[in-house]
Amino acid sequence: LGPATAQTKLRLDPPSLAVVAVALVAVVAPFAHAIGHLFNLWNVTPEYSHGILIPPIALLLVWRERAWLS
Repeated sequence: LGPATAQTKLRLDPPSLAVVAVALVAVVAPFAHAIGHLFNLWNVTPEYSHGILIPPIALLLVWRERAWLS
């Protein structure tokens, strides 16, 4: 199998972490109110209680396909 299946080393140097932190804040900050409302809805309404599982599952699926995405 080719290089796409090889394990890639995750760089955790300070500049990379800073870029990730800034990107995360830039993505989450504009939607903070809506995200808070969603978490409240997920905790209060039984019909939507599974919603709290969706973001971690989505992240897991993206992480599994990280070699194909890069």
